[in-house]
Amino acid sequence: LPATGPYMIELHRKGRPLTLVRNPYFRQWSADAQPSGYPDRITFSKGADPQSAVHLVHAGKADIAPDLLALSKAQLAQLRARYPSQLRLSPSPSTDWLFLNTKVPPFDDVRVRRAVNDAFDRHAYHALQGLGYAPTCQILPPDYPSYRKTCLYGSGGPAAVAAARRAVQQAGLSGARVTVWWPSLGQAQGRFMVRLLNSIGLRAHLRVVSVAAGVGTYFQRIGDPRAHAQIGYYGWVSDYPSDTGFLPPVFSCGTQNVSHFCSPAVNRLFAKAEVVQAENPAAAPALWQQAERAVLLQAPIVPTDNPKDVSFVGKGVGNFQFHPEWNVLLDQLWLK
Repeated sequence: LPATGPYMIELHRKGRPLTLVRNPYFRQWSADAQPSGYPDRITFSKGADPQSAVHLVHAGKADIAPDLLALSKAQLAQLRARYPSQLRLSPSPSTDWLFLNTKVPPFDDVRVRRAVNDAFDRHAYHALQGLGYAPTCQILPPDYPSYRKTCLYGSGGPAAVAAARRAVQQAGLSGARVTVWWPSLGQAQGRFMVRLLNSIGLRAHLRVVSVAAGVGTYFQRIGDPRAHAQIGYYGWVSDYPSDTGFLPPVFSCGTQNVSHFCSPAVNRLFAKAEVVQAENPAAAPALWQQAERAVLLQAPIVPTDNPKDVSFVGKGVGNFQFHPEWNVLLDQLWLK
């Protein structure tokens, strides 16, 4: 926080880099709460695109280029091949998924929602994305207190697709029309979903919507109840690495919930877990796991992946540490 840590702002002027220098009044009282920093000066240069930032580090003009997830699959693969010790991939507190609108056909039928999850090949989907993502079939990210790796769904493949097609037939929804909503970035993943839905007996097509700023952008459109969006890309990034900030805000009745999922039983589980979280934190993970499982059994989403934080560091940089809330701890880096 400004004026409380080992650094203070020396310069912050329009058109100039933000510069931090040591705070002469700081004294370390707890290394766990706030350790002293190692660099004498930290300078932030903004404005470079991800590829240019990597070039600056490679040329020795910068020590670290963080937040590089926007690099393409090929660019990340090239960095991993050429500079494996300098590319750092860390789990971020976020999960991507496909929302399934539980209030409109065909996804108002839990059998169809489960069928989509069972037929979804997460590893094939991950192959479209590359190193910056890790496949998942859960809601909570892997760095969360209650995370325990598990999967309630099938693994995709011909047998799972055939079983999903039978489930759609038994629900009487073969041939149901489905519009797959997708942001203008990542259209290959959207086409993947169209093929999957068609393979299990639905009739799907893709609707691509811009993510540029302005009225009528992707997230505004899918959030408008008048659109009756059936399925599309969504996800959640928590502001704090806590189960309380991940499950209830998205899956409680009446929340920011494009799946329109509402289960009083799940709401009661959330409320119980939040109380126990405050009173007995050690006992809370079991309740959050129970709550997550209850949501996944109703399948209002298709969990797809956990994005990663991608950073490229210089050869002389050491002691790389990543925090799930504050990201790379720049003040803990060692510089040769």
